[in-house]
Amino acid sequence: MSRDPRPWRPLAQILSWLFHPFVISVPTLWYAAYAVTHEAVASAQWTAFFIGIVILPAMVFIALRVRSGQYTDVDVSVRQHRFSIYFFGAACFIIGLVLFIVLGAPRILVASLVAAIVALVIGTLVTTRTKASAHAGVTAGCAAVLFFVSLPLSVLVSMAALTVGWARIYLHQHTPTQVILGWVIAVVSVAIVFSFLLSLPFV
Repeated sequence: MSRDPRPWRPLAQILSWLFHPFVISVPTLWYAAYAVTHEAVASAQWTAFFIGIVILPAMVFIALRVRSGQYTDVDVSVRQHRFSIYFFGAACFIIGLVLFIVLGAPRILVASLVAAIVALVIGTLVTTRTKASAHAGVTAGCAAVLFFVSLPLSVLVSMAALTVGWARIYLHQHTPTQVILGWVIAVVSVAIVFSFLLSLPFV
C-alpha cells in the first residue's frame, strides 16, 4: 500500500473549502455592511440578497456543467473552461450591482460588487494566458475590503489568504505565480474601486 506523498493534503483541502470564494465572501459582506450601518438584520438581508443573486446561481451553473461533463470538477480546474463561469459570474454581479444601487444598498456593498466585476474582467484577460487562483484572490479581496472597516480583521483574513494560497499550491491546483496573480488582481481591484467610490459624496 503506497504512502500518500502529501501528508498535509487533508489540511489543504479543509483550507480550500473554508476559504472557498462562495464561503469567505458571505461573512465579509455582512461585516462590511454592519461596520458602516450598525444594523445587523439589514446587513444580513443584504448578504442574503447577494447569496440569492450571485452565489446560488453560480453554484447551480457549475454543478450543472460538472454533471453534464462540460467541467471536470467544481473548482473548474481546466483553464479554458473558466471563461464561461467568469462571464456568467460577471452577469450575476452586474445584475446584483444594479439592484443594489436601485434598492439603496450601503455604499461599501456597491463598491464591493464593482471591485468584483473589475477583478472578473482582469481575471478573464489573464485566463487567456494562464489561471489566477480564485480561492487566493477572493480571500485577499475580502482582506482588502475589511481593511476599510477593521484593520485587525483585515490582517486575520490576509493570513488566511496566505494559507489558502499555500493550500492551492500544495494540492497542485495552482502554481505560485497563479496564486500571486489572484492576490494582486483582487487587492488592486478593491484598492482602486474603493478609493474612488467611497470618496464620492453621492454614491
